[in-house]
Amino acid sequence: MQTQTSPRKIISYALIVFAAAALLLLFRHQHRKTTARPDNQEPPPAQSNPGPAHVAPGTDSPATSPQPGKLTLAGTAVKQTRNGLAATIRFSAGPATQPESLSLIVRLPRTGNARILDLASDDSVKYSGIGKRVSEDGKFAIFQGTPEPLSSAQFLLEVSGPTTADIRGTCGIEPFQLGIQPTGTEIHRQ
Repeated sequence: MQTQTSPRKIISYALIVFAAAALLLLFRHQHRKTTARPDNQEPPPAQSNPGPAHVAPGTDSPATSPQPGKLTLAGTAVKQTRNGLAATIRFSAGPATQPESLSLIVRLPRTGNARILDLASDDSVKYSGIGKRVSEDGKFAIFQGTPEPLSSAQFLLEVSGPTTADIRGTCGIEPFQLGIQPTGTEIHRQ
């Protein structure tokens, strides 16, 4: 017995794959620009921006007011799990923010032992056409979906241990690094 996939579903899946590929290329291009050195030496260790926001477990980081048509980082928190650490990442939506597709990309440093175990949305926003993937080595993850009415978005990033995650996304999400430690989170805006 064969099942047919509707053209709408096929187009939706194709758009997810295309958007993921485009975001990955953009991320790689930006990463090369920030780490390129004329003398072909290894880049220096990542520098943090002055005054990072340090957050104790279960508390929120400082938020900025949402801009029209954009998702703005509204807070982070961390808790220990049986498998490692779970960071909650919250975004608030500005006026007139109703994207057709929302993507969140997370990358961990190649050096280091921490791995991404899962990247998921919580139940506060319903999504259709969800596509999500964690790479085999656990250093890259993407979540993509079409949100229903959107006033905020919340994601759960589960990692095997302390690390710094590079996070990017669509819908005006500005790139940032999230330091994930058992004692809290640190945000470094890029």
